[in-house]
Amino acid sequence: MKESKLKKRVLYFMIFAKLLILFWIFISYYTGGLSSKEALLAAKLIIPLFAVYLSAMFADFTGANIYVSNQNNKEDKLVTKTFRNLSYIVLFLYFLSIVIVITLPATTSMDIDGMTSLITGIESFFGIYVSGIVFSLFKKQT
Repeated sequence: MKESKLKKRVLYFMIFAKLLILFWIFISYYTGGLSSKEALLAAKLIIPLFAVYLSAMFADFTGANIYVSNQNNKEDKLVTKTFRNLSYIVLFLYFLSIVIVITLPATTSMDIDGMTSLITGIESFFGIYVSGIVFSLFKKQT
């Protein structure tokens, strides 16, 4: 798979996943699974790292798409299947783990401190791997 195709897929997945997570927070609040304090805290923990990733992705995406060219992009490298599959797996596990943690206060006796600790831990643990994927794909070209 070409790097540009994987970049677009990662960008679209991250946008879709984070919007779905924010929607899930809203649904959990609306149905009574989360209090307003828990919902706001969960959103405040999710959004900042997402903004960092999006800024790198959009800078790369807009920088690559401002010029019109009749040539095929000869600098578009192929990525290995291992990197591609690892990217998909890590991004999916990150998304799934956040959704599960947001669901826990509604289905268990978990309090706001437990939810906060788990979200922070997931953001930290997966943040290392997700940022590795994002910044290796969307590094600034000189």
